[in-house]
Amino acid sequence: MTSRITINGKTIVMRGGSNISIVNGKVIVDGKALEVDTSEYRTVNVSIEGDVGSLQIDCGDIDITGNVTGDVSTGQGDISCGNVGRNVKTAMGSITCGSVGGDATTAMGRVSVRK
Repeated sequence: MTSRITINGKTIVMRGGSNISIVNGKVIVDGKALEVDTSEYRTVNVSIEGDVGSLQIDCGDIDITGNVTGDVSTGQGDISCGNVGRNVKTAMGSITCGSVGGDATTAMGRVSVRK
C-alpha cells in the first residue's frame, strides 16, 4: 500500500500502513524522524491520499481520502476522513468521517458520521 502525505505543501510518498505523529514541529513515521521541518508553521495541515495506520498532530486540519485503521486526532482543527478503526478526536473543530470503531469526540464543533 502506498500513500501520499502532504504536510503544509510538502509531499512524501510512504509505503505500508504508516503511523504518523507531528508534534512540536517534528514528523515521526513508524517511529523514525523524517527531514520535514514544520517548526516555522503555527499550524500543520496534513492531507493523505490513501490509507494510514494512525495520525496525531498537535494543531491543524487533517484531510484523509482513505481510511484510518487506528486513531486520528488533532488538538485544534477539522478532521475529514473515511472509516476509522478506533477513535477520532479534536478538541476544537469539526469531524466528518465514515464509520468509527470507537468514539468520535470534539469539545467545540460538530461530528458528522457518514453511513
